[in-house]
Amino acid sequence: MLRIRSLCAWQPIAMDRPVVEGAWKIQDRYGLAFWDGMIVSASLMVGCRYLLSGDFQAGQILDGIEVVDPFVCSPADLD
Repeated sequence: MLRIRSLCAWQPIAMDRPVVEGAWKIQDRYGLAFWDGMIVSASLMVGCRYLLSGDFQAGQILDGIEVVDPFVCSPADLD
């Protein structure tokens, strides 16, 4: 229980209908797996500019969110 509570410090958003419907659209538009679409959709909902991932294609723009490989790029490189 303590581990779950500590994750709440990240202020996760609810995986509600708009996030799921956004994921379906993103999944279709970019040919992503559903769960990857969920990540992008949730990122859009909270206004992210960057998506840090070693799994997505670095440099790709997904509905205005730029994918950044955190193993290649430092935070100072982003702004």
